[in-house]
Amino acid sequence: MFGLLGLVRRSLVDRRRAFKRRLKFARSDVIVVSHAKSGRTWLATMISQVYHQRYGLPENELVQFDNFHRRDPRVPRILFVHDNVKRGPEVGLLPFERYARKKIVLLVRDPRDVAVSAWFQKKRNQRKPDARVAPVRDGRPLDMSEYVIEVKLPRIIAFLRRWADWSARLPRVLVVRYEDLRARPEEELGRVMAFVDDRPASPAELARAVAFAAFDRMREREAQGFFATDKLRPGARHDPDSFKVRRGVVGGWRDYFGPEEIARIDALMHEPALARFGYRPSSEPTGLVPGGEPATVPGCGAGSG
Repeated sequence: MFGLLGLVRRSLVDRRRAFKRRLKFARSDVIVVSHAKSGRTWLATMISQVYHQRYGLPENELVQFDNFHRRDPRVPRILFVHDNVKRGPEVGLLPFERYARKKIVLLVRDPRDVAVSAWFQKKRNQRKPDARVAPVRDGRPLDMSEYVIEVKLPRIIAFLRRWADWSARLPRVLVVRYEDLRARPEEELGRVMAFVDDRPASPAELARAVAFAAFDRMREREAQGFFATDKLRPGARHDPDSFKVRRGVVGGWRDYFGPEEIARIDALMHEPALARFGYRPSSEPTGLVPGGEPATVPGCGAGSG
């Protein structure tokens, strides 16, 4: 009886969440889509900082849906979604047709770096009282190599494969690569702001936003509990890998694997959809392939590499 009541309660909660999600989606002006651990908190911080400067909004808050819009209607409703659900990476959070009606910023990152970051996020979350049980095999938790290569990386690749197809068919989509955002933060942030807002950001606004969101400063603020959101809290202050803002290194995944493991990872990276975003096996040069640029809004340009 109690088990049945639990299932019913969980179903009602899931339905309520799905309804709220659809409502937010319908009311949003811009949807920022990314797989988890692709840098959306960093991007949200920089976007938020532009609006802090422009309209005097609280500096310790991050834009999410309509919180800034309610304070100042000149700020668009910007919804950040991961679009990776329990049903599998091949299934979107919402049908393709819903995305086709919106401005979409697609933030992508090298799936190898995403998978490693996801591993540390899982370890961070396991320190919480309500932590979920880690994936196990034969009664033992999976190690980092098993989790990344056998569990997480294939799912991230499937997500990017789906969005490579979708981005080519969406009428209003801006593709932003995390690696380009790291290499040219002011330029890439400028592209994002020009896309999401009718008023592009000034060079001064961009420079201040990038400086505010610098990784060392973000880590300091996370350690101090500066931000209003609980998402920017370390799992353990003495453990650098438990921070939400951890490393942000492009290609840092290589630091955790030996030659045999890298070869197994490379075998998964032979995927045309990944090449469209400029992600290739470690033995091949990176960068977008000729004629393989993701679709984008005219005048905004795709993420280049």
